[in-house]
Amino acid sequence: MQPHGGGRVYGKGEARPVTSKAGRFGSVHPGVTAAVALGMVAAFALGWFIWQTTSEPDTLRDLNDAAGEQPAAAAPASPSAAPAAEGPVELAVGAFRLESAKSPGTVLADVDGLAVITATGPGVQVAKGLADPACFSFHTEDDRYLRHSGYRLRFDANDGSDLFTKDATFCPEDGAEDGTITLRSHNYPDHVVHHRNVELWIDESDGSEDFAAASSFIVHKA
Repeated sequence: MQPHGGGRVYGKGEARPVTSKAGRFGSVHPGVTAAVALGMVAAFALGWFIWQTTSEPDTLRDLNDAAGEQPAAAAPASPSAAPAAEGPVELAVGAFRLESAKSPGTVLADVDGLAVITATGPGVQVAKGLADPACFSFHTEDDRYLRHSGYRLRFDANDGSDLFTKDATFCPEDGAEDGTITLRSHNYPDHVVHHRNVELWIDESDGSEDFAAASSFIVHKA
């Protein structure tokens, strides 16, 4: 006789029916799957964007790494650097090399569109200031001008705008040592051209001798 209620009693050795876990959890709504996939794609895209915007060109990264391996003053001389006997000259319209007073043998140059100091480089063309003829502007042979953008110095094509002409104009004054010059930004007069490692920026002076040396240049005829 079956127990009251009609339920079956399983005896020893008899298999009990198993409730499938898939029945409880296996049915995932397609919308959930799509949301997870979209989240993974978005995370990947964000990571790629951050990498792209924070990475610097390989050439510039190599220059920074090389400069960090030795004191700046120990930078080797280069065939492109001005002969030691030449001595500094006055900045004027024409072709010149601007040698770092802090890192002798390195000059202002264009690398991947960014302004740096490096042991190689053809120098720059100097013209009357785009925004002030009493000052100067610097450009490459293909007429890309040295200008600041976000305080970083780079070489860009002149777009003819009032902002560009001001960004691309620098006024020389006496540097940290005799025979050197410092280039002051025309539209940010409390900022001067200054190299951080090999990268060139316009920065406010912190009053230190190191800053003054890294903001001073010796002018050589190219």
